[in-house]
Amino acid sequence: MLRIIILILTAITLIVTGYFMTVSVALPTPTFKKALTDAGESSSEEMAKNVKIIANAVIDSEHPFTDHDFYGVDTEGTIFKINYTGQDPLEQLNNGQAIDIIGHVHGGAEPYVHAKQIIVNNR
Repeated sequence: MLRIIILILTAITLIVTGYFMTVSVALPTPTFKKALTDAGESSSEEMAKNVKIIANAVIDSEHPFTDHDFYGVDTEGTIFKINYTGQDPLEQLNNGQAIDIIGHVHGGAEPYVHAKQIIVNNR
């Protein structure tokens, strides 16, 4: 009887722990402009906060594609540069292809997203 109680309590503990882990590690999904504004408000001592930007790839004569640098457009229509430095090689993307960009934003003369991961979607 004690063994059954311990097994049930262990299962409940694992379920509750798993739930709180998924809730607490969810990345915010701002637009590029919002992420840029938030990055500008943080102090220089703070580590850049990772975000997930939902976008589409922009590939044309003005916005060329390489395996490390290319452009995206977010849900507000803002076109921005993406610098990809992830470990997995990036496949050739098509213009308008849906992607999720996970990384942090840098300001400067040409603001960009420093992406550690690019997820290709079928939206």
